[in-house]
Amino acid sequence: MKRTFFVFVVLFGGTTIAAAQDCAQTVMKSLWAELEAIDVDGEHRLAQAIEALSSQESWSSDQRQDFTLSIAENPEVDAAEKERTEILANLFGIVQRGVYDCEQIYQLRDNALNLEKDQWESAISQVNQKLVR
Repeated sequence: MKRTFFVFVVLFGGTTIAAAQDCAQTVMKSLWAELEAIDVDGEHRLAQAIEALSSQESWSSDQRQDFTLSIAENPEVDAAEKERTEILANLFGIVQRGVYDCEQIYQLRDNALNLEKDQWESAISQVNQKLVR
């Protein structure tokens, strides 16, 4: 009985660890591509909004550049960047230590992706609020 239980625990535990490792590998492989896709979309939408605002305000290229920098250089963006960096560091630390809790890994991944989306939405919203429609 003890031997059967031991074999079951080893086999089940090994399967669970393998599945969790697969989970971690899947998340890590796709994370950068997902972040990049969010960035590409966000950059495109922000550029369109800034172009519309620039046309509306008849800005020079210097004025447009100054406004663009003002969006990037604010405390909210800095705080979100710091938080996302901490989430990613935590995620990488978990994977490096071999702690494979899929639920936690997916939660951290989702948090990082949501923060990235929120940053872009915030920047685009700042521009759109200034547009006269």
